[in-house]
Amino acid sequence: MDRVPLKSDRFKTIAYDIPNHLLEVVYADGSVRQYKKIEQEVYERLLHAEPPESCFDEKIAGQYEEEAG
Repeated sequence: MDRVPLKSDRFKTIAYDIPNHLLEVVYADGSVRQYKKIEQEVYERLLHAEPPESCFDEKIAGQYEEEAG
């Protein structure tokens, strides 16, 4: 997965594994979380959202299975 930097105070980078529908988020504090069964459309919205925090809170947080990466 290629990590893509985000213009965000909360997120450092995101990466998406297309075959596995896995979103990996590196937070500003260096912690890593993986979110499972993320549709590519949701990833694309997050990638292009301004600010990405709003998109993440609305479309991802609490809605997908997650684990430490």
